Parts: sequence; C-alpha cells; structure tokens
Amino acid sequence: MIEIDAMRELLRLSEEGDVEAIASIGKDYYFGWTRKQDYETALRYLLTAGEKGDSDSQFLLGSMFSLGLGTKQDLDIALKWFLFAADQGVPEAMYDAAKLLLSKNDEYSRTCAVDWMRRSAASGYDLAAEWLSEFDVDS
Repeated sequence: MIEIDAMRELLRLSEEGDVEAIASIGKDYYFGWTRKQDYETALRYLLTAGEKGDSDSQFLLGSMFSLGLGTKQDLDIALKWFLFAADQGVPEAMYDAAKLLLSKNDEYSRTCAVDWMRRSAASGYDLAAEWLSEFDVDS
C-alpha cells in the first residue's frame, strides 16, 4: 500500500511540475525499477526534467540519444545533453561528451575533449584517468 501511495504522490507532484518527481518517474521508466522498462515514456519525462535543469536526466538523455534508446540515434543531440550535465559537474557526462567530441576529428573538438577528460578525471572518474594515461595526455 505504501508503494502505491508513494507512486500516486510522485504522479501528483509531477503534474504540478516538480522536477525531482518528473525525473524520478523518468528514471523509473528508464531503469524499470518499479514499472515496466519503457524508453519512450522515460524519454518524455526525462526531456521535461532535463529541460528544467535536472543533471541526472540530462545525462540519461545523452545516453538515450547516443544509443538510440526510445528515440532515433542522434549524436549531436546526445552531445548537447552530455554537455548540459557536464556543465553541472557530472563526471560520467564529461567523459561521454569528450568521447563524442573526439569522434569529430578536428583540433578544436579534440582540445575540448581533452579538457573534459581532465575535468572528469579530476572529479574521480577512473575511465577518464585511464584514457588520459593510455593516450599519454597530462592530467
């Protein structure tokens, strides 16, 4: 009974525009914690929360667009969402933004990518530190 009441409360709060509630529902659909996993529904909730500045939603949106989950794959849109989350300090988003920037194969994008990798590594994200070490880039 408590779970049903909690879900009703989340839905009520989301209808009132509560960003945390909207993001929570979106993540629930994305991961399938208490609802059936549904990427298209997750996308709708996460877009709303991401547009309102929720960094977790922005990161998941980057992942969804980069992998084509619940939407058509679009690496430019994925980069946009990863950068929004990265600007808010999400180390995984910094790393993923850097990886997408590296795929652009121009000097400016590479410079930005290395900067994001450094910031991600400095935030404790091990994959970024490993990348910097592997490619002999000073962190």
